[in-house]
Amino acid sequence: MPPALDTLSVTVTNAAAEPGGTAMAAVAGDSLALRQAGSNIMLLNAWAQVQAAGFLQITSPKLTDATRGIRFRTAVADPKPLLPFQTLQPMYPVDVLAPTLASAAGVGKIENATLLIYYADLPGSAARFIDVPTLVKRAQEYFTVESLITPTVGGAYSGTAALNVQSDLGKAGSDYALIGYRCAANGCTITWRGADTGNYRVSGPADSAGGNYTGQWFYNLSDYNQMPLIPVFNYNNKQGIFVEIVTNDALGVIKLTSIFARLA
Repeated sequence: MPPALDTLSVTVTNAAAEPGGTAMAAVAGDSLALRQAGSNIMLLNAWAQVQAAGFLQITSPKLTDATRGIRFRTAVADPKPLLPFQTLQPMYPVDVLAPTLASAAGVGKIENATLLIYYADLPGSAARFIDVPTLVKRAQEYFTVESLITPTVGGAYSGTAALNVQSDLGKAGSDYALIGYRCAANGCTITWRGADTGNYRVSGPADSAGGNYTGQWFYNLSDYNQMPLIPVFNYNNKQGIFVEIVTNDALGVIKLTSIFARLA
């Protein structure tokens, strides 16, 4: 059964204030309909980048209720995870999600949110993941890669930047496990994708103040949930491993450090 991690990012411009809020749309390339897959689909976490306090709400015909579903309070410029690490909220194949954001940040303000979704069995996926015991057994040395990511206008994924653009110092043929990352500016979401992720985006919050958890983001996801959730990339694929961001209308460039462990 081929597993996958997938990223669903949503965006809204000129969101209305509470109590109503405004429906969010999927960022270009994503879909509000979950993928057709085996029944074991889980929401691992969600986060939002907002410019005025309010709420993020996610409903669907198949979640707890179709009126409120899952609702989180949001804080300005604080894209921290909204769920505990050990959550595993069940989701359902081809269920159509209806995210809503209440904010009232003002005219022209773009605000975003992201859901990180696990598929235990996604046909066609060739993603590679390991768990924490495997990482501990195989880790040889740590390796960091810096990237400079320039955002795209309009609440979309940025133009892709290959992992080796800023530096190309990895060892050919080696496998590298992505443990976590640190970023020097806020956004909504940082993603990595390539053949080793099945060309689906694996992601985390673009939280410059959250280095205490982003530095071991995938390690913690795997450890808390006792599942293989640490992505593994082969350095021979370096030109096809892409990092991207989703951010708001401030369009801040993000300096990113990806933290890897080279595996035996």
